[in-house]
Amino acid sequence: MNNNLKIGIVSDTHDVAIIRSLLSKFETKTYFIPDMQENIFAEYIDGVLVVQVTKNDPNTAQFLHNIKENEFKNAIFVINGGNASAVTNVARMGFSDIFAFPYEIYKFDSFISDKIQNQHFHAPDMPTNSITEVYSDIDNICGVDPKSKELLKLAKKVAINPSANLILLGETGTGKGVMAKAIHNFSDKRSSPFIDIICTAIPSNLLESELFGYEKGAFTDAKTSKIGLFELAEDGTIFLDEIADLSMQLQSKLLRAIEKKYFRRIGGIKDIPINARIISATNKDLLEMINRKEFRQDLYYRLNVLSLEILPLRERREDIIFFAEKFLNEFSERFGLKKLKFDKDAVDYLYNHNWPGNIRELRHAIERAILLSESEKLTRNSLQNSVKESNETRFFTKAPLTGSNIVKLDVNYKHTDLNGVDIIYAREVLKREDGNKSRTAKLLGVSRPKLDKLLNTN
Repeated sequence: MNNNLKIGIVSDTHDVAIIRSLLSKFETKTYFIPDMQENIFAEYIDGVLVVQVTKNDPNTAQFLHNIKENEFKNAIFVINGGNASAVTNVARMGFSDIFAFPYEIYKFDSFISDKIQNQHFHAPDMPTNSITEVYSDIDNICGVDPKSKELLKLAKKVAINPSANLILLGETGTGKGVMAKAIHNFSDKRSSPFIDIICTAIPSNLLESELFGYEKGAFTDAKTSKIGLFELAEDGTIFLDEIADLSMQLQSKLLRAIEKKYFRRIGGIKDIPINARIISATNKDLLEMINRKEFRQDLYYRLNVLSLEILPLRERREDIIFFAEKFLNEFSERFGLKKLKFDKDAVDYLYNHNWPGNIRELRHAIERAILLSESEKLTRNSLQNSVKESNETRFFTKAPLTGSNIVKLDVNYKHTDLNGVDIIYAREVLKREDGNKSRTAKLLGVSRPKLDKLLNTN
């Protein structure tokens, strides 16, 4: 933990017991600031302010305005009591780290724990090419590979049509959440809330109340009414990550809400309209899940009005060095180091590594390599030591060969080029996997569209 980090708690009420309790487990210096003072920003320039908002009044509005005017970026907002208008007001001022208490307590706890452990808080003079700026700018999130440039064009077209629901496909770590936020920021919904939820982060029996909220007395523990995430999103964007993991029961309720364009809180009688755009994401094959009766086909078509597939790094290798350089500059600045460089062998390693964890793995590897580096150049060894090697090399498995795993290809070398070998090999693996395209694509290390293209080539 960062023992030197200073955390200030600012609130429009003196009741900050929950926040203090959550922060007490961290070995940091925590202070309660009784009044929303304009002159406190300089004191916390290297720390963080947790700003609790419970009401809409002129003093609170002025303090939020002061945060924006002072370009103070180290602020986390806690909206207490289910105040939807307060959430909207804070979001419309351009702040993104917003947590609605009490039902986002665990999310807040996880968020601040990660930030403290990784020392991700930074001063407001952070250069404009920082990762936070990159993540909010659609022109900087796709990279330089021709495939990424094509994705960027499609993303912009999708963004300017915010009435259509969108589904993002791609492996873990490819940046689906980043893309969702960038599309929101590029659309005309940018001034409205962006609400994201990871469907697997909340127990399925609680997820319905998170999405739709509930009325006081709806069940035993419902001592107060609670606003759901769809209601908080208003006319903005709601991002449902890992949508494939929704239970069949919740899939039915989500489908009904989307079809009717309104919902009711649990125990409620009032119809609440859905004006938000729904962006979903998954790393699973939904069509395969539909065949197995694990995902509703009608919900799939409601969510998949438009779709974008974010390819893994191994299929857009020109992006690897692009992002590696960005992360290198970011962490050099953050840790107060001279501008580091990659040596030639390091560049070769970056380019040729398979990166099964995609951009997320690349970013973490470079961060660790910089922290462990003792010179101004990052070497192949420093990167290798920072990467948790998978069981695969770039092309071949390290698992022992058995008779059942061996594929023999009868190829006429005078009439078959390398592209032809790819096609023959893909078809043979598909046979071994009993026609299961999802498993075949995973074994070959390609996307489903890439596999389909191979299989359909004459």
